[in-house]
Amino acid sequence: MKVQYFSFAVLSCLLIASCQKDNGVKISAKNASLIAGKWQAYQRHTVVYRVEDNAILKDTVVNYNAANNINWWFEIYEANGNAFVTGKPYTINNVLKADTTAFLNYAINGASLMLKPKNGGSENKSIISITETDMTLKKVYNSLPRLNWGLDLRTEYKFVEQTFYKKQ
Repeated sequence: MKVQYFSFAVLSCLLIASCQKDNGVKISAKNASLIAGKWQAYQRHTVVYRVEDNAILKDTVVNYNAANNINWWFEIYEANGNAFVTGKPYTINNVLKADTTAFLNYAINGASLMLKPKNGGSENKSIISITETDMTLKKVYNSLPRLNWGLDLRTEYKFVEQTFYKKQ
């Protein structure tokens, strides 16, 4: 009788756990179509961890707004799987221009955005959220730090970046 009761309790717990709402983003065909368009990055939240013990060393937010407008960029996703990264538009001789800094192919699998630059390599980002107007992507990687971060430039750290976008 104890074995039956225990089995029933385990199965009940599994059933309840399987019915709980999942906080992960499920990218359906409808949601995959949401990514098509021009997205302006307006904020990046970066947390830097020590690799050995996962201790937080740096936690910073950069807002790409009028006060810091030289750093923002656009990511343009076409429905056919092509993508482009462009810098802030500028004017030369009354002609509006924008520099394209990357040409990519992309695919969405579940909550994963897979980017493949046309000149080689690959990059994966997690889709934290996506709607008609807003998108949040997360990237986790190990790297040496950039200058002026106040970290040892010879030591590898774990970076977790969340970038926030508005559809244009």
